[in-house]
Amino acid sequence: MNAIGTNIQNLSHAVLRNAQMDAKKILIEAEEKVFEIKQLARQERETEYQQFIDAARKDSNTIKNKNIASAQAQAQMNWLVRRESLIDQVFEKSTALLPQVSERSDYAKIIENLIQEAVFQLNEAKARIHLDEKADQLISDALIKRLSEESKVLIERGKILKTELGVIAVTLDGHRQYDNTLQARLRRQQSNLRMAVFKILMGERRDE
Repeated sequence: MNAIGTNIQNLSHAVLRNAQMDAKKILIEAEEKVFEIKQLARQERETEYQQFIDAARKDSNTIKNKNIASAQAQAQMNWLVRRESLIDQVFEKSTALLPQVSERSDYAKIIENLIQEAVFQLNEAKARIHLDEKADQLISDALIKRLSEESKVLIERGKILKTELGVIAVTLDGHRQYDNTLQARLRRQQSNLRMAVFKILMGERRDE
């Protein structure tokens, strides 16, 4: 039995015990008990209501905070996905434009530098170089001989590359190679270039 029920029962007993007492006195006592009961009931209702409100507010704040955090996390994830997609599109476009490099007037010099770097990175006394079709036409045997003398590496001409542009240097036994094609160079630099590409996409200056 709760406090309200107990007080009601006590009030009834008091009324019965004092049935012979002055009616006015009984009425006053009864009214006082009723007032106490009402006050207690009101306090309990207010306490329960406040506890309910506090719990609801706490739950609401928790849910609200969780929803806000979830929305922020989702927005951040969407932005990261969008950013990566944009950057990937830039590199896809860059790869598609690589054939234009072979049309440059200084392409022979570019290939010469690529050969020197590839042979150096291969780090062997003998190397076979595979060139793209345009480069194979531009690089003469005399130039290969000169590059061999300068690098102190015996360089021989290999097969023509079908899809890549640039040069691939391979050991004569074919066990090791250094891919110095334009496509491979772009792939190697991609991770370092991502932030620079991102800044350009966002309209920032390159030197920032």
